[in-house]
Amino acid sequence: MAFPAALPSCTVILCTRRRPEALSHCLASLRQLRYPDFTILVIENEAAASETEAIAARYGAEYRLCTRQGLSAARNLGVRLSSTELVAFIDDDATCDPNWLVRSAVRFVDPKVQAVTGTIEFVSSAEPAHDFDPGDRTVDRATPDWFGMANFGGLGLGSNFLVRRSVLDMVGGFDERLGRGAALGCSEENDLLFRIIDAGYAVGTCSQSVVQHPAPRPEAKEQVFRSIAASTVMVAMLAIEHPTHLLRLTRYLFGAIVRRPQPWRERPAQMFEDMASKKTIYSALLAGPFIYLRATLRHLVHGTPECTASAAARMLSVEPTEDGAASLRSHVS
Repeated sequence: MAFPAALPSCTVILCTRRRPEALSHCLASLRQLRYPDFTILVIENEAAASETEAIAARYGAEYRLCTRQGLSAARNLGVRLSSTELVAFIDDDATCDPNWLVRSAVRFVDPKVQAVTGTIEFVSSAEPAHDFDPGDRTVDRATPDWFGMANFGGLGLGSNFLVRRSVLDMVGGFDERLGRGAALGCSEENDLLFRIIDAGYAVGTCSQSVVQHPAPRPEAKEQVFRSIAASTVMVAMLAIEHPTHLLRLTRYLFGAIVRRPQPWRERPAQMFEDMASKKTIYSALLAGPFIYLRATLRHLVHGTPECTASAAARMLSVEPTEDGAASLRSHVS
């Protein structure tokens, strides 16, 4: 396809941990991208460098080690190391369509748009494929129920989105309490999209910007509990940290309870149907606020934990830095 004039430069930030085979497949798909000006930055979220560094070099990608624990910490390091106009995020077990970047990047022609999300096709060898398609829209504070869309999954998922690098300096990066590997292992992308819109900007969605991702596997009992608790974790976080939106939050919760239809989400007949017993569901929902408070207090006292940064530094013969990046070696194509 022909490129539109003056597409912005972009860094694809690929955070990974202990998935070398999946990482190779992801990098191979990224090398097929049809985009005039992009680089790939692999962030390994681990205590010490592993074979990931060699895999990144094989595909001409830059490499950094982030010893600070959690996906959000790794993403924030990637953003700090980027100098391009856009940063893009994809999971290490996903692959992308060759036109992934260009489809999303053209949406930034609108100066109000500060982030763009796209479609994720969930693939499984055992079941028919399904997808998350956010449609084609521009969402800002004038959009009905923008609050619910941003915070509860209507705008996009973390494996397919692009953000202007400059807006991350204005609204802050990812909340390091949130995301895989952190105390609150969910919703880091939702929180960021909410803060972008709340600051007066817009988020675009692009149905034709496509990433493929393995379908979620059945969760263990403990994971099911945490998945359900995540609902009230986010409710507690919004209520305490964003009190000016209490009325919007209350309206959204009431709509969820009475199964009010949403143009961007179908309400299930039964909340958390087939996930767990009623006892587990109600226990998890009640636990959410306490999980949030415990994690927040721990973060205030100790900050984001590091993955044995001193051990990593000894192995790499460097001193740990303030951002937890014990290694600053890179491989550039």
